[in-house]
Amino acid sequence: MIGDQLSTAANQTKELATKSFDYYRLKLFAFLAGSLSWLSRLAIMGVLLTLTLLFVTTGFALYLSEQLDSPLLGFLIVGGFFLLLMGVFYILKQKIEDKLVQRLSKEYFDEE
Repeated sequence: MIGDQLSTAANQTKELATKSFDYYRLKLFAFLAGSLSWLSRLAIMGVLLTLTLLFVTTGFALYLSEQLDSPLLGFLIVGGFFLLLMGVFYILKQKIEDKLVQRLSKEYFDEE
């Protein structure tokens, strides 16, 4: 009688462990699939945005060069703008990283 109860308890414990493992494995798969989907969309949009930005800034630099009668000055102004933008992002990088970590941790841990 006690042996049967111990055997039943052992089987139930084993079944619970197996189901818990499968649950967390499935949860990890769902998180990884969502993350991969998000990263691939981000990569595609990043490439398209980069190409768009390249053509728009080249056109704007040519326009400025024509308006200022200096082929070099238009490109220097546009390059200086991007240098300034890079400096702003460098200063704000810690805040951006913190927001990203908060968002990902909220998405992963608060999903239950």
